[in-house]
Amino acid sequence: MATAKNRITGDTRQRIMDCALHILMESGDGGLTMRQVAEKAGLSLSNVQYYFSRKNDLLRAIAAYYFDDCRTILEGYFAKTGRITDRRGLDAFTAFLMNASLDFPEMCQVFRELWAIASRDDEIAGFLADYYGRMFDTIHENIDLPDTDAETRKDIASILLMVVEGFSIVGPALPGDREVSIARVTRLLTARLDAA
Repeated sequence: MATAKNRITGDTRQRIMDCALHILMESGDGGLTMRQVAEKAGLSLSNVQYYFSRKNDLLRAIAAYYFDDCRTILEGYFAKTGRITDRRGLDAFTAFLMNASLDFPEMCQVFRELWAIASRDDEIAGFLADYYGRMFDTIHENIDLPDTDAETRKDIASILLMVVEGFSIVGPALPGDREVSIARVTRLLTARLDAA
């Protein structure tokens, strides 16, 4: 059972993360400092540093929060539908992923900020690489299409992950609506399967 101290600690930690997220989304990484987070959270800098000693620790905590959400969404999908065992299932999963990439704009904005930070911060880049590796594994492990070899399943998982991440950024600017874009990706995946 949680003690009052543990509940307060959790609340303070979450408040710091919420304030940092707000600053990150409004001002980007360049506007995010530990001092600004402390000010926004109504805490002293030393209190913020008690929970997150460095800015990267705070960024990793924010990323982990969103990564857990993404993993929960993905695992929930497979718990509900089961593994992908036919092309209809692959089409449905493709539509699910592409729709999800646009239906959670706050999550996508956080990821875009993290990618920008990762371009100049090896620690955050490694954290993102680990996350995408785990997402790839989860998708790959749930593709069980008949008559496909391991390399084809890896290709399908890679294409899905790359397309979904890119679609979260450029999807709204592409010609046609979501359904048109989803149909394009479905054709791409079908062509890859037919080539196997």
